[in-house]
Amino acid sequence: VKPFIDAAYRTDPSAKSTAIVGSSRGGLASFYVATRHPDVFGLAGCLSPSFWAGLDPVFGGSLPGGTLADSGLVQPVAATLSDPAARPRLWIDWGLVRTGGFHNEVIEEAATARGKEMVALLEGTYGYVDGSELTWEEDLIGEHDEVSWARRFPHVMKAFFGP
Repeated sequence: VKPFIDAAYRTDPSAKSTAIVGSSRGGLASFYVATRHPDVFGLAGCLSPSFWAGLDPVFGGSLPGGTLADSGLVQPVAATLSDPAARPRLWIDWGLVRTGGFHNEVIEEAATARGKEMVALLEGTYGYVDGSELTWEEDLIGEHDEVSWARRFPHVMKAFFGP
């Protein structure tokens, strides 16, 4: 899709001007795509990302758990995350509402726990700088739903592209 957009519209096709943004599993996908193709996507917005997928038994079953640092999401891109010249700029957020159903009580709780873990990993292990290479936000009234993500989306765009 990106080559079509760049050919059909007046865009700045550089990675520093190209963002990929998603919520929930789309937030996970945004992280995945940007860290594997930082030459194309220099910015990734991860709203309530499902960093727990494949680790935590959010939907039942028995998954292994473990740390994000050792996960199949992070290990393959450790070299990219370690390189300030190559790595994408990231936005990670989550909501703090824990009432109203499974989507908040379980899914957003898992997104919060793993989101905090990812922020700590990026800053502590990979040297991401808060406010320039990484922006993260806790939404006091945020739920695991499109209304909350739509409300936060302008914050993502301002963080990436300015007011």
